[in-house]
Amino acid sequence: MDLFQSYEIKQMDGEMTVILDLNMAKEEFSTEFGLQTKSKQINLEKEAEKYIRSIFPKLKIAKVHIMVDTILISSFPLQKNKSYRK
Repeated sequence: MDLFQSYEIKQMDGEMTVILDLNMAKEEFSTEFGLQTKSKQINLEKEAEKYIRSIFPKLKIAKVHIMVDTILISSFPLQKNKSYRK
């Protein structure tokens, strides 16, 4: 099961933006207070960039928005030198 269930590309402010829908059946955002887990932690930004690069390896993407339904969870720019492969 993938971390993201769908995506959408939009032109916003003259730049390409990818909107990713987080798959909530897979992701848990919290743990009990004080509980230390040994499970593998996922860096959401790195996973989003890897997912985008696998689908659009040459497309110049400026921003990424990660959504759960209508709630914005994260928004971040992709570094310009990593935006596309030459």
